[in-house]
Amino acid sequence: MKKSFILLPALMMVLTACGGTTSDGTTTTTEPGTTTTTTEPGSTTTDPVEENNVKVAYEAAAALANKKESADAYDFDGVVIAKCGNSFFVYKDGYSMYVYSSSAHEGVEVGKTVAVNAKVKKYNGIIETGTVNSVTVTGEGVVPAATTITSAAELGALKQNVLVNYVGAIPADAGDYSAGNSPLVSTVVGEDTITTKFDKAGYNDDNGAAYLASKGHKANFTNVITTAFSTSGDTATSQLLFVGTSTLALVEVPATAITLTADKAEATVGETVTLTSTVTPAETTDAVTYEITAGADLATLNGNVLTTTGAGTVTVVAKAGTVTSDPVTITISAPADNAVSIAVTPTELTKKAGETLTAAELTVEVTRASGAKEVTNAYTTDVTLPYTFTDDDATAGTKTITVSYPGVADVTVTVTVNAKDRSIKTAYEAILANSADTTAYEFDGVVVGKTKNNFIVMDEAGYGIYAYNNTAYDFVTVGQMIRVVSTLQLFNGWVETKTITSVTNLEKTGTVPTAFNLANQSQLATLKQNTLVNVTIDLPADASWTSGGHYMPTVTVGDGTFKIKFDKAAYTAEMGEIFNSAKGGKLNIKGALAVTYDKSGSTAVNQLLVLGTTTLEKVVVPATGITLAADVTSVEVGGSVTLTPTVTPVGSTDEVTYEVTAGADLVTLTGNSLVALAEGTVTVVAKAGSVTSEPVTITITASSDPVVSFAVTGPTTKKVGATLTAEELTVTLTKQSGATEVTDVFTTDVTLPYTFTEADATAGTKVISVTYAELTAQTVSITVVNSVYKLDTLTSKGTNSNYAASGDVESNGVTWNAMGNLTMNPWRFGGKSLDGVDRAIYSKTAIAAANEIDINGLTDTGSVTINSMTVTVHSTADDAANGANAVATFTPTYVKGSSIVLTKADAGSWENCFYRIVFNLTVTGTKNKGVSFTDIQFYNL
Repeated sequence: MKKSFILLPALMMVLTACGGTTSDGTTTTTEPGTTTTTTEPGSTTTDPVEENNVKVAYEAAAALANKKESADAYDFDGVVIAKCGNSFFVYKDGYSMYVYSSSAHEGVEVGKTVAVNAKVKKYNGIIETGTVNSVTVTGEGVVPAATTITSAAELGALKQNVLVNYVGAIPADAGDYSAGNSPLVSTVVGEDTITTKFDKAGYNDDNGAAYLASKGHKANFTNVITTAFSTSGDTATSQLLFVGTSTLALVEVPATAITLTADKAEATVGETVTLTSTVTPAETTDAVTYEITAGADLATLNGNVLTTTGAGTVTVVAKAGTVTSDPVTITISAPADNAVSIAVTPTELTKKAGETLTAAELTVEVTRASGAKEVTNAYTTDVTLPYTFTDDDATAGTKTITVSYPGVADVTVTVTVNAKDRSIKTAYEAILANSADTTAYEFDGVVVGKTKNNFIVMDEAGYGIYAYNNTAYDFVTVGQMIRVVSTLQLFNGWVETKTITSVTNLEKTGTVPTAFNLANQSQLATLKQNTLVNVTIDLPADASWTSGGHYMPTVTVGDGTFKIKFDKAAYTAEMGEIFNSAKGGKLNIKGALAVTYDKSGSTAVNQLLVLGTTTLEKVVVPATGITLAADVTSVEVGGSVTLTPTVTPVGSTDEVTYEVTAGADLVTLTGNSLVALAEGTVTVVAKAGSVTSEPVTITITASSDPVVSFAVTGPTTKKVGATLTAEELTVTLTKQSGATEVTDVFTTDVTLPYTFTEADATAGTKVISVTYAELTAQTVSITVVNSVYKLDTLTSKGTNSNYAASGDVESNGVTWNAMGNLTMNPWRFGGKSLDGVDRAIYSKTAIAAANEIDINGLTDTGSVTINSMTVTVHSTADDAANGANAVATFTPTYVKGSSIVLTKADAGSWENCFYRIVFNLTVTGTKNKGVSFTDIQFYNL
């Protein structure tokens, strides 16, 4: 009689029951070490049978009618061989019992030995528990090895609930292993078929990958949790064959033979050869690899592609598992006009840790034996480009990149690697400039305040971020140095974290800065957001600090009003007492967590001035006296003087300032340091609050080695809109002795940084006059250039507002054709439900001579994938329209929020050329998404 094996619906109910309620409606709740039973009204519980054996309970239940629970409660113990939710299987002496429980039992895990007291029942051929009275973990156990089925005849010898392995074929159309999907797989064992159901909850990612990879091949199913069979011709019965959490393992099919062929037997240096292997049997699971067995210095292998690098003979074999192909020989000859050297530009550059070096940044020029030169991208580097520089590179200071080309000596590129910018200032200014920025910034700083799970981090430059967080980090305390990775957001002028990716303990102690004492309205302009501030306020006599409440006092500073909010949850009882005792008097609030400023007479703004856990003080201590001393009272021109104040009382909260009251043109004053510029007498005082020190007089004499001349160097060319900073000018002093030094003490006839204008470009040059002391002024002459053409953002979409196919639009006298969905405010390319689709524009009108293209203001929706960006230059409008016969081609790396500069590789210009810009996009979903830029400038530098 032929048997068929099926998965019965009733058995599937067992899976559903994992961790649920028993089928007869009773529920069981068992705490570790206790025995608690809850039954339906009218039910009874009998004394347990004195036999700790799964077999006894198992055989007693065999006589039960389907779904009928035994009258006796059995004690049995054994090892846990599988677990599903709150339910599990207990095994002993070749028998297993399915403990069906609605409660989690602490400590019950696979491999643990447990003692169970429960009634039992028969459920569609499965013997399982009914009412569970208690479960106790008693020690460790040993999970038995699974039985392996190789034929149908072995099925009759199996007990119920026994661990089983079997190997079966997976059909090519087997259901995908996706969330919530449980494919049914039929497996033939001898002449019989078993239908197996498995659930994703039992697998890890590797198991799922194994299942998908095995489609059309074989897979080994170990401990499948629900397999049943019925014997045709008899009364249908259902029997559980395996238990346990399902696992999958691919059946390994070893290779028995492999052959290898090459698409060419002869090649020239620099060419590639494609290798093709044929493995027997076709369904082998062994991976194919390739190996150069002779001439390894003449070629490189990347997968099955061999690239020739030198003349000679190369032998290659293919391998799969334990078998190796016969060798294939390839003869490599030198090119007729072989390369004799290469030049790489640049050979030196600077990067920060975290930045990348791309192939597009390196220009490799090959010189041939004939003297011909060409730019090539057929070179290799000792690192994979793009290469991202690491913190280790920054520690080393430099990273050397080796550039190789077949047949010639290597050239190296030296990259100076600076430490990654982890300042809050960088992240802070970026989010102020673009509140939609979704970049995850990494910043370091000291914790200057904390309230509950949230805290505030400040960097050395005095910039702070409020880390708004729902997770408690135990190591985060005031004064602790930490590293945070997070996106940012603007919140009513207050910059705070949005999504925190990680918080790392740097295991260092930082310095919490002293709070700034805000005394008048003019000081507001000097404050950065998130700056520590002290404020003294007058409290009304009826002010009250109520339990769980908030109090909103106000304080007037000049013409502005502060509203101060603090929450009692952040304070101690002592702070509350200070608050209440200050009614009708003054209260000093230090580092208040949320202070907003609303300037009267203008549009209301909300700006965070103060951060840190709020503390309260009754008084502010004013200065009653101040004296001033200088480390020297006579100094030569070029020398410095350090000023030291002494304030009375020592605990005064007044800030000390310095003022040159006579001879201010003879010195510069920075903090408490004076630098002498010219001969004469200088008088200085110190101030603290309302008190001023007696003056200190300093005599400046001629330098014993005076400066007799100076020279200035700086940039030679700038674009309109670019700036010149003081750091770009180098002023070299020459002294009477002939010694030279570089100084940053100089003045210019323009305010630096200076931004170059259209008028400067019209004049052709901008002359910057630099003055030092009383010496003759020197000049820097800078050529100022304007773009020959600018593709502007338009104010509307044009005549064809949809641009579903194409349409023309004019910008500054040049006609551009838009191909695909596009808007022009700004220039935005995109669509919806795209898969590797090109969006492009090209010029139909020639543009005057240029040799540089600047694409500005790149951005995107954040949910579109930019597969590639291509810019091409063409001689004709037709070529630009079709993307054919490019004069020059660029494939720049797209970086959101950046600008791209593309420069002609050699001398000369693109005279009256046409341009094409293409974005290849992938967009999922039905909403329009895209990438955009603000403008494109064409320069002839």
